[in-house]
Amino acid sequence: MARNIDRDNREAERRKNQLMDAGFQLFSKYGIETVSLQKVADAADVGATTMYKYFQTKEKLLIAISAKVWGEVWQEVLVNPETSGFESFTAYQGIAFYADLIISLYRKYPELLRFSSEYKTFIGLRSIWTFWNLCEAFFIRCTSVQRLMAVSAWIFLNRSCSQQWLSRC
Repeated sequence: MARNIDRDNREAERRKNQLMDAGFQLFSKYGIETVSLQKVADAADVGATTMYKYFQTKEKLLIAISAKVWGEVWQEVLVNPETSGFESFTAYQGIAFYADLIISLYRKYPELLRFSSEYKTFIGLRSIWTFWNLCEAFFIRCTSVQRLMAVSAWIFLNRSCSQQWLSRC
């Protein structure tokens, strides 16, 4: 019997969305660090193998969720009649409009605020650890003080995660 490729693609897309929706709900409610991929798979009512087929790491799932959620939000924003003429706003009008828009989004979607905050911290921490590992690989002959100086410079440039990272050391 021949496979129906269109049906398979629709089913794959449905499963991905099912996993992203479950992940978004869990991450928004409990935080990213505390939710495992197994918990997401259980909430989506799929097996762990299915989860890993589509999203091999938590980072990949988070990036997909962020793209999906923000894509949906911005599609909603773009059809809003208030956004027409945005290109002709002065700088002050643009900043005021953008600030009002962000505040209204977070009032309408409070789970988005929690997810976005968790996402930024989680992804930022991962990039710091990745940088540290790169330092170890490339600066194998450097002293730990030199490595620490390199990481400190990088943290200074990415202050948003520095407090969380330093608290883990």
